[in-house]
Amino acid sequence: MPKIEAGLDYRRNEPLTFSLTIEVRPKIGNLNYTGIKVKDIEVSVDDKEIEDTVKGLQNDRAMFEAVDREIREDDLLIIDYIQLDPSGEKELSTAKDQIMNLGNKLTPRGILDAVLGRKKGDTVEITLPEADSKELKEGDEKGNKLRITVKEVKEKKLPELDDEFAKDFGHESFATLKEKIREGILAAKQGNAKKQQKSKLIDALVAAHAFEVPESLTEAELEHLIRNEKTADKPVQHGETAAPEKKDEELAVMLKPKAIKNVTSTIILDEIAEKENIAVSEAEMKDRIALIAKQLQATPDAIVNLFMTRDGSLDNLRHNIREEKVLDFLLDKAEIIKGA
Repeated sequence: MPKIEAGLDYRRNEPLTFSLTIEVRPKIGNLNYTGIKVKDIEVSVDDKEIEDTVKGLQNDRAMFEAVDREIREDDLLIIDYIQLDPSGEKELSTAKDQIMNLGNKLTPRGILDAVLGRKKGDTVEITLPEADSKELKEGDEKGNKLRITVKEVKEKKLPELDDEFAKDFGHESFATLKEKIREGILAAKQGNAKKQQKSKLIDALVAAHAFEVPESLTEAELEHLIRNEKTADKPVQHGETAAPEKKDEELAVMLKPKAIKNVTSTIILDEIAEKENIAVSEAEMKDRIALIAKQLQATPDAIVNLFMTRDGSLDNLRHNIREEKVLDFLLDKAEIIKGA
């Protein structure tokens, strides 16, 4: 976009004068992009991966049936509870018919230890936080007491792994279901391998073509990276405290090399797209919008409105699809090195 340098000079009966600067895309000399050497990434699927996926599906279809026995670690409980002050005299909160699924591994250890081995009708009382304090709900405090009454014990019943089980997922037989699972895992691994190879292609292109990138594009990309960094969820390990947030100036220093690389690769890929007449058709746009809508469980019109509201147009989506097509073209023209 043009940048006005000194404002507009308004004078009566005089021509309107102003100065502006427009950055232009740099010319890339000796653009070489075919025959780039890329390491082959072999992928396969083993039986354990299929079995683990089947177990996950089986667990998702599990039912819970009431039983009259001692509580075990995978049971589901229906409970009433009362939270009391440290003296045990004053009620702070109560709740009835609450579900406690011991099998999801989210129950605090102190509570789990207290209910295991008990039966329907039993009442247990613990002092918070005998359970891990990070598991306490908002409003819970150390020293408060929790009185739990077990109203019902339910046991998890897993469905049989047979043809009837497979039909729940739209397949005629259990063997067909396992084969589809294998194909799905393999496709995901192949997709991940291609992403790695495309990343290496970009590294090679950037390393082979040095030129000065437009400052305005670098600044815009840097702002985008800083926003993403500040809004990204940072995982915190148990026992650790969250790291203090970096200031924008620190993030700018840290992320500027990445911004320059991103802009450089975008310019190179755009140049290749023009040389090879790689474009995005309206049908491809509609297909991608439909895919995003399916993934987000939304309508295609809602996805279009999302892009229009956020970006002002569908140009960014079209550009992303074109870059994907260019990278597919480059990978097809690359020299795949086996056994490297």
